[in-house]
Amino acid sequence: MIGKMVKIRSKQFFPKQALWVFVGKVIDFTDLWVRIEGRGIALIGGREDVVDIDEETKEFIIPSDNIAHIRILPDKFDIDEIDTGRVGSKFYIKVKDAPDATLGEIGEID
Repeated sequence: MIGKMVKIRSKQFFPKQALWVFVGKVIDFTDLWVRIEGRGIALIGGREDVVDIDEETKEFIIPSDNIAHIRILPDKFDIDEIDTGRVGSKFYIKVKDAPDATLGEIGEID
């Protein structure tokens, strides 16, 4: 898993909690946590611009207990050019040469 580009979605622990997704390259991976260098993406309900992407690359340590799922992205995925879209109530990241990566749905963030 180290060196792979991934999308990590955090668990939601209560209704109306902002939904967090992290996209980046895995630096370290253990049973207890994943450390990536990338960008955080928050889906925040009640705003016109629901998807909020970090402007700069950062290092994140995500505890395993907080991970809902991990998706491996193509190695060529560019975290400096994250493009999102929406179809109906679903938000996603556009992924070149692979299926798009789901971020979440309106009902999860309202």
